Amino acid sequence: MVASQVWDAINGPNLRENIEKTKWHADLIVVKGQDHRVRSVLMRKI
Repeated sequence: MVASQVWDAINGPNLRENIEKTKWHADLIVVKGQDHRVRSVLMRKI
């Protein structure tokens, strides 16, 4: 499947190498499900 190849080659590594490491610096995190619908929104208190 093309989608699996894209995930394995591009999206997965990007998530692990860039997004996961820096998400704790974010003021807002949007968590999406497998269907890409928003499951939750996390906002940091200021």
